[in-house]
Amino acid sequence: MPVDAIDDLEIRLATRNHPGLWRSDRCYADLGGRTFVEGRLALGHGWSCPALERRQWLNPGISSSNFYKALTMSNLVPNNSSSIPWPLTFDAFSFGASCYNTLASNVIFMNHQFALVIDGPSGEPRSPEWKDRWTAGFIVMADEMPPDPVELRWTSLDGVEHYAEIDLIKDIFPEQVVLHNVSKEDVNEDWARYEGGKTNPPQILMEVNDRTINIYLKAMVLTKLPPNPKRPDIVGCHDLVLAWTKTS
Repeated sequence: MPVDAIDDLEIRLATRNHPGLWRSDRCYADLGGRTFVEGRLALGHGWSCPALERRQWLNPGISSSNFYKALTMSNLVPNNSSSIPWPLTFDAFSFGASCYNTLASNVIFMNHQFALVIDGPSGEPRSPEWKDRWTAGFIVMADEMPPDPVELRWTSLDGVEHYAEIDLIKDIFPEQVVLHNVSKEDVNEDWARYEGGKTNPPQILMEVNDRTINIYLKAMVLTKLPPNPKRPDIVGCHDLVLAWTKTS
């Protein structure tokens, strides 16, 4: 019978008689209204169950204590930050480039042109906060890694012509490490262990500004708690981190 995914709230309701059983990575409900859990279960008191030998069926009327008894202690392992992969790495990424304060600019990456104005002045940024809304839209898939270098030709405000060839992986990210400002203790352990940067590729953003090239990395990193108390709906950081800079 086909199944539909349900969220953690529903599984918590199904097991509300046992507050220690607090979430599951894979929860499904069939059309008959029953619920089963497979994969990894996380328990309170700092323990997690990485795998169940068989699917456990739940019913809204079942005693959750009986379900809890089905989890043997031999399946349980400590749920702490020491067991997560660190540092976080990426297998794919998105690329974007912006040029400002140039008389001419040309940015070629994987046979695509990223400069909006090639033969004329690029102008200044629209606002001092322009990087807050800066995003990358060109996706480099895992099977395209490592990509060819970025080729840049531009003219700075003093009329000097410049050329640069930058290999994003070899020169800037040789270990493909995700740059961020979240400590290992604050990162969401389930996300880091099972997803990390793998399902949410980071953005590599290149800025050409007069005589300077800046390369940033922006990645969503989920956290245990909302980093901003005023936005409890956002449980993660999406910081723009400077990875490399060079002035000609």
